[in-house]
Amino acid sequence: MNLYQLDPVTIAKGASANLVYVFENKDKSAVDYSTHEGYFILSQYGFEDENVFSTSMNIEGNDTFVAVLDTADTEDIEEGTYTIKIVLVDENGNQYKYARGILNVLKDTSEIEVTV
Repeated sequence: MNLYQLDPVTIAKGASANLVYVFENKDKSAVDYSTHEGYFILSQYGFEDENVFSTSMNIEGNDTFVAVLDTADTEDIEEGTYTIKIVLVDENGNQYKYARGILNVLKDTSEIEVTV
């Protein structure tokens, strides 16, 4: 099994985002992960053995998983660099850790009004 590197993602602290991950075989043929559960997990960069956030992913079709991050999810995450871990779990509880990536969380305010 190869562990694939995802493109980096950058968000502002408190932002919402829908992160979409499509799985396919090496030869680009379709896969069927419709019986799997998907998890989006964050660890501080360099401390991948300690999870700081995780959420279940929504499955769309047989091969696409979506991590829905709401403002309530990201407002408590400190600014910095995190490792994204995408884990699929089959009906027997086997974990498939196919992909890793980087999430950068930038400092931002939760205010939406103009400050003078």
